[in-house]
Amino acid sequence: MSLGFIQPDIKYEWNKLYVLGLHHRTTPDGIMNYIERISGYDVKYVKWFKPNGKAIVALQTEKISDFAKIVREAAKKPLDGVNVLIERAPECKSIYVSGFSENTSREQVEAYFDEIGALENVVFNPAWGEEGKDKRAIVFFKEKKSVKKSTKKDQFIDGKPLHVEHFFPFMGTLVPVDQPTRPSRPTSGDVQATGQQFYKAVDKDIMEFLMKSNQEEKLRGLLYSDEHARVRWTNEEGYVLVKHDSPGNKVDKEFDESTWKNCCSKIIDSFIDSCAAKEFPVEEDIWEAVADQLPQMERILPKFTAQVKLLKESHTVKLICQESNMSDFAEKLSDRLKAIKQEELEKKLEQKMLTDISSEKLQLLQNARIEDILKKEFHQDLQVKIDLSNKNLVIKTPKGHMTSVMPYLRQRLDEIDQYAIAMPPAILDILKTKVGKRNVSRKPAQH
Repeated sequence: MSLGFIQPDIKYEWNKLYVLGLHHRTTPDGIMNYIERISGYDVKYVKWFKPNGKAIVALQTEKISDFAKIVREAAKKPLDGVNVLIERAPECKSIYVSGFSENTSREQVEAYFDEIGALENVVFNPAWGEEGKDKRAIVFFKEKKSVKKSTKKDQFIDGKPLHVEHFFPFMGTLVPVDQPTRPSRPTSGDVQATGQQFYKAVDKDIMEFLMKSNQEEKLRGLLYSDEHARVRWTNEEGYVLVKHDSPGNKVDKEFDESTWKNCCSKIIDSFIDSCAAKEFPVEEDIWEAVADQLPQMERILPKFTAQVKLLKESHTVKLICQESNMSDFAEKLSDRLKAIKQEELEKKLEQKMLTDISSEKLQLLQNARIEDILKKEFHQDLQVKIDLSNKNLVIKTPKGHMTSVMPYLRQRLDEIDQYAIAMPPAILDILKTKVGKRNVSRKPAQH
């Protein structure tokens, strides 16, 4: 079991964690909910690394009081079916820099960033001196405040703006350096275009479901077969990027970009419109149990046909699936939530078994629905189970109610002894209502 990095020459962040070994279906929201449960702290933010597999989580505290406890809780509670590895987060004192001009020298880079903060080292990519190759560097500062200073505002060398981002120890950059950086998110309009591509705003949760479900292949296939379009989606942004991909990169002189965009948009909308979402309120006292069982809840539904998410702000569980499946899936999810509530309730109930009640009286209590009577009189979570074959009655009550319920039940049993022989047809009414009991008590001869 890891208790964090133990290298003596590394300084660590007081309130941050490295989370490693994540399942490919885990989302930033999923990590946030998980870390809050096992740590007891609210999460300030999650830095999400691509491809999936690791994240940095900052907690709403100046200092984590018991790191080892968080590690132990993580070992007991898998996330999305896998055991994740949690480490202490070393201080980040390095940056990744790219976008240099062809004429920028190593010496210029070192001198430029040394003015921002004292340098430990600068590592240049092997292709730095090769003509036509991208120039990249990792700059290591002596203090982490220099990282904040260098990323806070734009940096320029030789009049060219540089791309500067954190380079985290043992983790690297948020997006792999060899992976093309995606375009910036559009800021206005439902559809925006640059050349033969466009950005389309979508419902984030529904699109995430589509791209992880059995509908993904159908959506991609229809877009390409009908419109020679390919779609790109990340669950960090509420939009999709749609690109035109003509066979053999041939130029179609009759290509109408506006018509193409509208047709692609209609295809995407048709898939989104075929989906539905529903939220189920979760009571505070079972919230952690529901969070722990989230992966199992999704598994009760057919694979790749639904997504179940935990929404902390609204204290709900959200189901996303195709509209045609919603009725069936919602019923299954609702039943599972009720089962979890019952399981948690069972842990809090007091239990008592009565074996001194005759079979006749047990049958009479069952016919009178004694459980409903006691629920109405005391508490809705009260339970009664009558076993006629073994001649016993098991009663379960929320803590503190047993001392009131037992005398009441014994009193009703005494009433059966008092009235059952003389008035057998009326005994059920006697048990079911207080009014009936009082009437019989006043006028026994009339029955």
